[in-house]
Amino acid sequence: MAKREVLIELFPKQEQFASALFSGKYNYLCYGGAIRGGKTVLVLSLIFILCRVFPGSRWAITRKDLPTIRRNLLPTFNKFKPRFVGSVHQTSWTATCENGSQIIFFPESIKDDPEGDRFRGLEVNGFVNEEANELQEQTFIRQQERMGTWTIPGLKVQPPKIILLTCNPSQGWVKDRFYNPWRTKTLEAPYFYLPAQADDNPYISEEQKEVWRKLPEAEYKRFVLGDWDFTDDPDQLIKFEWIHGAYETEEIGGRHKMGIDVARYGDDKTTFAYQIGNVLYEIEEFSQLSIDQTSNFAIARVAERSINADMVGVDTVGLGAGVADNMRAAGYRVKEIVSGGKPKEPDPKDEDPTASLYKFKDLRAQMWWHYREMLRKGELRLGVQHQKLVDDLLAPRYKIKSDRTLVVESKDDIKKRIGRSTDYGDAAVYAGFVDKLEEPHWLFNR
Repeated sequence: MAKREVLIELFPKQEQFASALFSGKYNYLCYGGAIRGGKTVLVLSLIFILCRVFPGSRWAITRKDLPTIRRNLLPTFNKFKPRFVGSVHQTSWTATCENGSQIIFFPESIKDDPEGDRFRGLEVNGFVNEEANELQEQTFIRQQERMGTWTIPGLKVQPPKIILLTCNPSQGWVKDRFYNPWRTKTLEAPYFYLPAQADDNPYISEEQKEVWRKLPEAEYKRFVLGDWDFTDDPDQLIKFEWIHGAYETEEIGGRHKMGIDVARYGDDKTTFAYQIGNVLYEIEEFSQLSIDQTSNFAIARVAERSINADMVGVDTVGLGAGVADNMRAAGYRVKEIVSGGKPKEPDPKDEDPTASLYKFKDLRAQMWWHYREMLRKGELRLGVQHQKLVDDLLAPRYKIKSDRTLVVESKDDIKKRIGRSTDYGDAAVYAGFVDKLEEPHWLFNR
């Protein structure tokens, strides 16, 4: 007898959502709320089940763009897909099952297709909207028009016409269509909403829960407790969901880099951040180090980890200048980082559209914005769980002046507002930007 393949073992909250789907009462089912509520694995597994139960069926999975699908969704899909589901063909972006069912990865791509014209010729039984809060409401409307347009020849009972949605708490159309009516007990079929909280997932460790408890109140209530009434601070540079998503970003190899934020006074920490390719893999912190001690430690780390000197960025405001001088004297021509200095001229080959959208007040604004964009677009992987780093990344505020000059809150102003310095975040930002800094004509590696 062939061994039976178990697609998924559901925990109780997931079972409740699956029961709603297969009840036949609902066409639009949203599973949302907190992080780590098992949302993505659940909706993917339900699509796998539908593919098996209805041979020849077709289902589309939508996220905001193809890079996000490639970096954030595809690794989870490949990890959990059962054997009968084929590999994703990365030209058609379709996975075909042994029984002829198909799963189509269909990016929203609102910038390239603002009217949603690509949906007009799409024939599917249903959709999955992963992180629906990132999608436009018009995409949902287009999907309503196209769900059920695929008919399986010869099949007496056709698949259900459905749209499954996952989301994090946010302001917008998902809240208006699902959460607000659910909260006021006015949500009716064919709509269904089920809140997901971190505590619903029995596989989350107590250690992870303890880390979350140390988050700022707004982030904790919104992303751990699933409270939709806590909204984004419009001036906050980096959003928590981007940081959370960075733990799952696909690893990409590359050069070994190091950022050093040198303590200037008081309780500030001298912090070393290490990154290989797109992966920030370690943060080290030290208290009360002298300039010579910091210099010697940095030289030792560069040598033992085989980091090229041109991939080392040292904060040379204040005491950091002495560290950079000592390292140069030892033959390591590291790059100086003067946060208040002139920003780097934009590279004409740079594909980042913000290079032309904004002018940066100084190098600090440019570096932090670059780090923000890497997190927002899912290009950076956080390979280390570090609560103080998370707190630092959430701390800076920003504003855009009338002449399109982008200003990021200074380190001193942040410290006055929250009572501490963002040493860990600054070191990480330096490591993420050091390869973009200009190389002096005298630069060489030891």
